[in-house]
Formats: sequence, structure tokens, C-alpha cells
Amino acid sequence: DLADLLGHNDSYLKEALNGIREFTGVDISIIHIVLDISYDDLIPPFLGSELYFNTKQKLKEIYRNKTKKKLLKNKRDKII
Repeated sequence: DLADLLGHNDSYLKEALNGIREFTGVDISIIHIVLDISYDDLIPPFLGSELYFNTKQKLKEIYRNKTKKKLLKNKRDKII
């Protein structure tokens, strides 16, 4: 379940999906990997081109630094 994978409870995920809460950069990176959705589709196109590019670069950096650790932790926790 996506909420478990992201480390959130179901109500938090529902609020994020409905725009009440924001997904974190790590959440977006995990969604990008697990659901195979491109960053282009996950970042709102109405951002200015410079902000869009900077956001995309920051998400890639977050992915490299944190997502792998979080995915490994979630896999390890499910095995135990």
C-alpha cells in the first residue's frame, strides 16, 4: 500500500492526494520510482521554467541521497 511505502498513515495520504497536505520531496521521488511516473508529470507545469528546473534538480538530489535509504528501510521492516 502506498501509505505504508511512503511511511504515512492512510489519512495523511488521502489529505496529500486531495491537496490538503503536501507530498515531501522524498514522497515524490518514491512515487517516481515505484509507480514509474516521470518527474515531468509529478511537478506542476504552471511553475516558471526556472523554478520547474530547480525543483526537478532538487528532487533528483533527494532521490539520490534519501530515497534509496528509505526504500531499503521499508523493505527491511516488512521482512522482519
